[in-house]
Amino acid sequence: ARNPWLAAERFLEETGYTVEHLRGVARLPEHGGVLIVSSDSMTSVGAANQVFQWAERGGHVIHIMEGGQMHRNDWNEGWGAIFAPDADMLLQRLGARRVNHKEVTATSSGSGTSSGSSPGSASSPSPSTTPASASVDVVIDGVKLKTMLNDEPVIDLRGVILGTPEILSGELEAARLATLPLGNGRVTLVANGRVFRNRYIDDDNHAALLERLLWLHGSPTEVLFAGGGRVTLRELLMEYGWQSLLAAALLLAAWLWRHTIRFGPARPAPARSTATFLSHLEDSGAFLWRQKLTASLLAAPRAAVLLAASRKSIPPEEPDLIPKLAARAGLPEERVAAALNDDSADNTDGRQTIRRMADLQTIQQSL
Repeated sequence: ARNPWLAAERFLEETGYTVEHLRGVARLPEHGGVLIVSSDSMTSVGAANQVFQWAERGGHVIHIMEGGQMHRNDWNEGWGAIFAPDADMLLQRLGARRVNHKEVTATSSGSGTSSGSSPGSASSPSPSTTPASASVDVVIDGVKLKTMLNDEPVIDLRGVILGTPEILSGELEAARLATLPLGNGRVTLVANGRVFRNRYIDDDNHAALLERLLWLHGSPTEVLFAGGGRVTLRELLMEYGWQSLLAAALLLAAWLWRHTIRFGPARPAPARSTATFLSHLEDSGAFLWRQKLTASLLAAPRAAVLLAASRKSIPPEEPDLIPKLAARAGLPEERVAAALNDDSADNTDGRQTIRRMADLQTIQQSL
């Protein structure tokens, strides 16, 4: 489920609590409240210390050791442990351990000892004697609540440094639910929190159990559900980088407006007072020059020079064509050869083209 606590959130809102869903524990309120956090949010020492100190200042932390993962499917029956026993840094900070109740049963049977009745203001059958399908009764302030807190794992509280539990379901070495005082606040450890998920919150007395745990903090207040999971790049950008994204979008829009071709109605060409043949030649020459067709500009003058030379008995195939034309025009042979044959003029500089055009005109006049 994308939000396994949605049903619990709606139930608490109708009860009068202010509910907020968080991703992680980076931003906790200063005024306290109740924080319901899963173990996949407690995989770093920094996050565990932050939650620990928040509870010391007066908050109530309900820590879901198993069953709080966001990606779990409520309709799958497999509820085995996902995280390694040493992955929950908050448990380590409290001195508690997650254990398999079957291992506790085997240890108790081998030693032949029993821990006796459960301390605190709650009680339940021992996990070593509770079948996997049996219900577990939790007593809070004299009210017995029937729950499904019967799955693995369980919590070993024998190393806890916070004193006697206020509420304890199970035994110290195999607890299923325990509330411990911590500074001005408290921490409630829930071995398997699937009882508060969407599919199970309406079964047995699970909703009443959640409400009773919140009553430990007093009158209706703010309840924070902090889930784990990965933060996507889109979420990071929308939360922390939206100013940069907005600036980039504005710059992109300005660049597109500046460089994109904007089609509109065709503007009429400016009318000439007199459309002469010379104006047509000017327009044609300007067009050929813009299209970098220098050879086309020189083709007609060259043909006229060769035609005039043929009339003077100097055919184009004459071996001495260049020297004879140079002698008649009074020009160097190199310039005559370039005017007739060289098409390598730089299209960005019209001086070479103008010179060759002038040389061709001089040659033609000499013929």
